Amino acid sequence: MAFKSLNPFYRIIETKKFPYARTLRTSLWQKLWDAFGVFAGNDDHPGLMHYLTFFIIIPIDYLVALAWESMDDDEDMMGLLLILAVPLQLAYYTVAAVMTLVVSPIVVVIHLVSRVSKYFSDEYNSEQALQEIQGTTNFSETNRFASGCAPKRNVVLSLQESLKRHHLTPDDIEVTLVTKESANNHYSFTFSKKNDVEHGSKDYKFQTKMPSDDEDAARNRKCFATFFRLNIARLAEHCEELDQRESMNIVDTFIGNSSPAARHG
Repeated sequence: MAFKSLNPFYRIIETKKFPYARTLRTSLWQKLWDAFGVFAGNDDHPGLMHYLTFFIIIPIDYLVALAWESMDDDEDMMGLLLILAVPLQLAYYTVAAVMTLVVSPIVVVIHLVSRVSKYFSDEYNSEQALQEIQGTTNFSETNRFASGCAPKRNVVLSLQESLKRHHLTPDDIEVTLVTKESANNHYSFTFSKKNDVEHGSKDYKFQTKMPSDDEDAARNRKCFATFFRLNIARLAEHCEELDQRESMNIVDTFIGNSSPAARHG
């Protein structure tokens, strides 16, 4: 197994500039699941229990997976492997679940603080940002007068409506391209469906519109300030992976140099 990081807390802090983005963005259930991942680990990183048990769960998980895959070839041998390995596997994940329950009151308090912050500051209004962001997308629409679906191309929609039509959520997409208008400091973003998302439209693309005037640009900055602060669709992560100077220019456009009114969203 090739982990992306050896840090058990990997992915809880998603970006350098907005370290609390995931805490402010996620639901209570997701926070509890993240806590479980800290103890048990996942495909991206080992958990605290990996270190406490000297990574014994890795060969156990492998033996259980191998046993299930090879059950038809040698039922006796594979059955023996399951009898030996499954109890250890269950014990490992049960302990991780119990440890998650132990820290759950702390997780609940953190979640309540993040929710309260939403009511005291407009900058966490992600629903409004999803409604305000306009762009173009393609989709197929059922034709009542003919069999099959009629393709619709370059249709102007809000990001929220686009996701709805493609049966996706903000958690299912990510920013894959940032485009800058050469004449000024206006940016456009292309959103695509994440590779590991199996539901929804197969090839989802959403291209945001360039601001057409000062009022449109101010509204655009306000909406994307929210996306940066909450790392919605991995926007902040994507920009941090760009050239350092260009990354700073993009963030300053929507956060650093925005007016006080534009900093809320």
